[in-house]
Amino acid sequence: MTPHRQWPVSFISKDDRRLPGVLQLSSGGVWEIHTAGHHHRLRLLHAWPSFAWFGLRFSLGQHLQQDGSATRNIRLNVWRHRVSPSAWRALHVLAARQAAMPDRATPKDVP
Repeated sequence: MTPHRQWPVSFISKDDRRLPGVLQLSSGGVWEIHTAGHHHRLRLLHAWPSFAWFGLRFSLGQHLQQDGSATRNIRLNVWRHRVSPSAWRALHVLAARQAAMPDRATPKDVP
């Protein structure tokens, strides 16, 4: 799938280490995290918008994990100073849409 939007993020790993990564929303409406040579498909669970950062919690489900382990949640932070104003607004719009309709894919015509 082609990336539609991308945001640099701080990825908080299982052992609470902060790792750099890229949050990506594909043209098909699928969220993914790309970090340290790996990528995982995600499902948005919750979003915490703020003035300086945007906190996001995603589910990395059993059907998405290669090792078949149980569902786990990951937390991501997007920092406002690291993205353009239009990317910042788009993240707010896209997260709000998926929070309102979580089982519906995000259309690719979003600004």
